[in-house]
Amino acid sequence: CPVQATTQEFAQFGDTNEYFLAPGGAFETLTWTRFGNVVLSNQNDPFALADGSYSVHLSEGESVRSMPICVDRTTPHLRFVAKGNDQLDVEVRVSYRGSTDSSNGSVSGDAHRAWAPSRYISLKTDAIPAGESASATVTFRSQGDWRVDNVFVDPYRR
Repeated sequence: CPVQATTQEFAQFGDTNEYFLAPGGAFETLTWTRFGNVVLSNQNDPFALADGSYSVHLSEGESVRSMPICVDRTTPHLRFVAKGNDQLDVEVRVSYRGSTDSSNGSVSGDAHRAWAPSRYISLKTDAIPAGESASATVTFRSQGDWRVDNVFVDPYRR
């Protein structure tokens, strides 16, 4: 994977890891694949993580899937900021040499009634051999009303 410029975007929350912005992850334009009537919202995260004005708005049953993200064993997880209710399902699919590994998880609305950073979301890259890369996609699927913004990948350069 190409080396990306990184910043400590989540330092204000006590996370001093270095991160790079996922392709289209600032949601200033909607380049992710939409499923449903997904729109951009002018309600963005108040933390100014990626200096922007928009977030993606997902109503119940709607989802968005990222463009492919180059990952390798040094990109263990991602984080984002979100605000919502009910549940936000997160699916990560990593494709390597013709096989795909998929993992599912969720983010609780109880922890995101107001804008808040997500927990670490595993990219399941530990099985990728050193020096090799793979392609990952991330899908957010709403079980309520959600706004998601600023999706960042940790390239594990501490």
